[in-house]
Amino acid sequence: SFPTRRSSDLGPQIAQALRQADVSVIVGVPRLYAALVAGLEGRLAARGKLVAAVFAHLLELSILLRRRFGWRVGATLFRPILKQLGPRLRMLVSGGAALEESLIWKLEGLGWSVRNGYGLAETASTFTGNLPGRERIGSEGRPFQGGEIRINDPDEEGVGEVQLRGPNVFDGYRDNPEANRAAFTEDGWFRTGDLGCLDDEGFLIFKGRSKELIVLGGGKNVFPEHL
Repeated sequence: SFPTRRSSDLGPQIAQALRQADVSVIVGVPRLYAALVAGLEGRLAARGKLVAAVFAHLLELSILLRRRFGWRVGATLFRPILKQLGPRLRMLVSGGAALEESLIWKLEGLGWSVRNGYGLAETASTFTGNLPGRERIGSEGRPFQGGEIRINDPDEEGVGEVQLRGPNVFDGYRDNPEANRAAFTEDGWFRTGDLGCLDDEGFLIFKGRSKELIVLGGGKNVFPEHL
């Protein structure tokens, strides 16, 4: 029933599971973290407008301090709330889909450390990641040791197909030369079928799947996943 239920309905169940299992690290998908935040906000809203407003202002302040100075004050500001939710919870690891930047900032503002990245089954799962000391919120991070990324045929905004090369990229599909020819470029780079760009420090910004891209009549590109 998970995919059909509202995030606000799932929040209390997640909180109960966190307490019962004494969880310190979660590895999950973006919907899980959206449900976690929605459940928390729903509980506070039920206590009245004043409580919800105070929480919103404190969260805004915590995010501001985290963004501007790198300070993590959420664990102190929201200690009573976090103690009820999951007293030992400290890190949230996300995969399976892109984690929205706005949601990451909320989670960071609450005092948790968020780690996200990018990868496929053909790259032995994670290929890039945001690691302590080398992170950029809003990106999928940079390649792990030995990995390389290039953007093929980028447009005027630098967006093109993400192509990968490195020791954790698979050698090819077994007994399927036709699929291998389609999966790899002539010079050995793996075609992911995903679209993205690299910023000035080599952090990957994921845009969406090339097959899902919709080009409007005026030439504007629309990515359904973002909508």
